[in-house]
Amino acid sequence: MRVKPLNGYKLSLWFEDGLSDVYDLSPLIGKGVFQKLADKIEFNKVSTDGFTAVWSCGVDIAPESCTREVWPLCLGAFRRPTLRQIHAVHLWSRYEKSTIARLGALSYAAAVSWREKDVPVKKEDAIELEGKVTEPLPNAMFRVELENGASVLCSISGKIRMNYIRILPGDRVVVEISPYDLTRGRITYRYK
Repeated sequence: MRVKPLNGYKLSLWFEDGLSDVYDLSPLIGKGVFQKLADKIEFNKVSTDGFTAVWSCGVDIAPESCTREVWPLCLGAFRRPTLRQIHAVHLWSRYEKSTIARLGALSYAAAVSWREKDVPVKKEDAIELEGKVTEPLPNAMFRVELENGASVLCSISGKIRMNYIRILPGDRVVVEISPYDLTRGRITYRYK
């Protein structure tokens, strides 16, 4: 892809597949990260990085993110997908791209890096402590006094229940406690 700045905050783009478009970026100029491009000298310092127009001030935008808000002077954004769009590195829906372009709060690359970081977080590990059963309660629940003196309401884990391991007052046990609720736990092991 090649890019050339034109008058009035417009970019002329040429692609390897022979297509060319002119994009009017004036709706974005002055909003969010695009405030830096209000200076015409800075706007004219545009180059390309793959399928993205990049400025020296750190702002960038991909032409695929330009829809209604950044209106192409030809209907390039609305014709059938070309090879450059099909083989784009980031396969986003038109709605997501137009939302990013409309907000102007994130550049395309910042939005891509934000989306890549949006991965499921590993479940936080439980806190394992040893304690002594002080009181049996109904429904396989027990009151356990931990080594640090705290009293915790505990149920028995599935493996202990499945193997019919009997827990009596005075037994030493290992308790898993969630970091979110330190008053409840689960008995995972009974010492002999």
